[in-house]
Amino acid sequence: MSVLNQTYKDYEIVVVNDAGPDVEAVLAPLRGSQNEIIYLRHDSHRGLAAARNTGLRAARGKYISYLDDDDIFFPDHLERLVTFLEGGKYKVAYSDAYHAFQKNVNGKYVVTSRDVLYSFDFDQDRILIGNFVPIICLMHEKSCMDAIGLFDESLRAHEDWDLLIRLSMHYEIAHVRGITCEYRWRDDKTTMTSSMRSDFVNTADVIYERYRSYSNMPRLIHKFREGTMSKLLKDLTLFHLYSRRFGYRIAMLRMIQRLARRFRGLEKGPSGDLLFDTRNTNGEKLFS
Repeated sequence: MSVLNQTYKDYEIVVVNDAGPDVEAVLAPLRGSQNEIIYLRHDSHRGLAAARNTGLRAARGKYISYLDDDDIFFPDHLERLVTFLEGGKYKVAYSDAYHAFQKNVNGKYVVTSRDVLYSFDFDQDRILIGNFVPIICLMHEKSCMDAIGLFDESLRAHEDWDLLIRLSMHYEIAHVRGITCEYRWRDDKTTMTSSMRSDFVNTADVIYERYRSYSNMPRLIHKFREGTMSKLLKDLTLFHLYSRRFGYRIAMLRMIQRLARRFRGLEKGPSGDLLFDTRNTNGEKLFS
């Protein structure tokens, strides 16, 4: 377990089992480690947001970090983020992560490639367009939850994006450059990310509508246009890589998901420029 191999030693581990197979036998040999392990189990499946909320309520430390069971922390993950937060004005920070592709080879998952999809300094406008902070990269003071509330349990996906938007409305968020962790993606839907594909577009609609009134549309449009060409070039490169690795069907699905997240709430104007929708759900003009 990567969480036990941290250079920073003063932390507790809260394991939440969302009504899955019992893991007490896996945890038993680890209880002799110097870090206390709290094991909590839901009687019925309640979803990722609820599992994280159960862990948050039980946590007693100053800082909160997140680790899904199919992902890993590198040894310096906790130390780098804690050291940064302890030494400055911030209560929320995040690092960078590898996005690892895994393939089942003779019954064992092996990493076939790694890339870094996100490494951006925090931008309050950009976070309203899409999430660029993997939850594994995030660390924040537990006290932040008193101001913003817990994860939204009504969201089957994007609960981490929703949380980041709310954090950004109350706190400055710092980017600690450097890769300190890794999250996995498998094309057989056995990782959390790959198994929730169908929920992504639906919950994205909820997020966009929920925070529509907070966006500064003219500035968002400028930022979107500024980065459009570089994003399209990256999309073409990724499509080529995905198609070679997984076939055209999976590659097309991945590209549709990327475009859906990027263009949701946009429409094409008469001149061919991409414009943000300026009407509410009743079709009434909000601004010109």
